[in-house]
Amino acid sequence: MLSDFGGFPPGTPQAVCRPTSLYELQAAMADCAARRRQMRTRCFAHSMNGMAVPRSDETLIDLTGVRHIVWNGRGAITVGAGLAVWDLDQYVRRFGWKLPVVNDGGAAASSVGGLIAAGGIGEGCMLHGGFWESVASLVLVTAAGEVRTVTRDNPVFPWLFGSFGALGVVYEAVIDLVPASSARPRRVVDTPALPEQARTVWPPHLWLTLFVTGSQLEDAIACLHDLASANPGVWRPRSAYEYFVLHRRFNPPLVFEAGRDFIAVGVWGDRSGEDADLSGYLAMEAGFQALVEARGWRRYFQSELIRDRRPLDRYVGSDTADAFHALKAAWDPAGLLNAFMAPA
Repeated sequence: MLSDFGGFPPGTPQAVCRPTSLYELQAAMADCAARRRQMRTRCFAHSMNGMAVPRSDETLIDLTGVRHIVWNGRGAITVGAGLAVWDLDQYVRRFGWKLPVVNDGGAAASSVGGLIAAGGIGEGCMLHGGFWESVASLVLVTAAGEVRTVTRDNPVFPWLFGSFGALGVVYEAVIDLVPASSARPRRVVDTPALPEQARTVWPPHLWLTLFVTGSQLEDAIACLHDLASANPGVWRPRSAYEYFVLHRRFNPPLVFEAGRDFIAVGVWGDRSGEDADLSGYLAMEAGFQALVEARGWRRYFQSELIRDRRPLDRYVGSDTADAFHALKAAWDPAGLLNAFMAPA
């Protein structure tokens, strides 16, 4: 039985595939397509809404074995989707480089593929924008088993970030690096499989995050304070947080559609023994969703504990949802890959 960081009700897949090469991934997905079998992808399951939890009729594609690093020259590397972002950053720092954006928490959490699937907010966004700004291209496999390279000038590229891998399974990414200091960086040494570091045991956190513009920030902070105050006992609260996310080339439509800087502002806490079944938190989450819809704001629904199934347009608006569903129909017409929102 497998669950995720959010403790979503666990599931057991019909079969498991653990590819270590593009050929193995393509062959496995082509076989699933021929059998009309549903597929779900997973790395470290550092997610909270059930998207990494397999169902009994699905083949689970475990990408933790895709861990290669290849130096591209001029400060760019090609990396496997199964690498932990934090581990990758620590590795390239040996050679005087660093990733522009890494996950929060000071330890390995999201994989490269997982951070893309969730959109990509973390340390470094103030200077470099979201993780999507650091990725130059992606190699992915569609639900039919076709290999496609999607570069940042492709109109589909922005839609891959925050899409939960529903348009294709990312096999590798080309990532731009930045110097870690004033010293001259060196060539990053290639490796076919960077050793996996010991996994961090994370405390059982919960969080709710709004994406707003600067002019909306004061109102958003007040609303979040009122929401948390009205729901005591759902968690042991921690200090509220804010992240400024610089706009450079684009924002992913499934994250924040407007072409401008935005701020991620949220509240969070440790799970409370007073709310062991999460009923209190889920009531609070429903109130949070009502706030989002009433104000026309965005939320980081890709990273939050959401038990109830809701239409995508309730998170991103009807125009964005319609455009995404059209892409989904074109890239995965049989609907085999990563059913988009988990059932309640």
